[in-house]
Amino acid sequence: MYEFNDFDIEQKSGGLEGKKASVFEILNQEIIIHSYEVKPSKIIDKGSGICLHMQIEYEGLKRAFFCGSKILKGLLEQVPKDRFPFKATIIKNGERFEFKKKEKQQQ
Repeated sequence: MYEFNDFDIEQKSGGLEGKKASVFEILNQEIIIHSYEVKPSKIIDKGSGICLHMQIEYEGLKRAFFCGSKILKGLLEQVPKDRFPFKATIIKNGERFEFKKKEKQQQ
């Protein structure tokens, strides 16, 4: 009889590590974004139709973060893959979420 180890099957890493973080928990807090993936949203009756899955680090712990923000998605798509991980702060601007920009210093 075979044993599972005989099949030489490698476990693919999948999903996100850590407890789910709510937007209210990390809003206006510095986080580290390790990676992201865009998937169809499970909530089809409202929202953007997309779900942004982000692997973040908050207070030294890996966390999973999910949102439907097209703005955050568009901004993340502009970050070169070799620039991950990076630090960021998510803020609320009116009804939308975006990354906080540093204030430009006057010269």
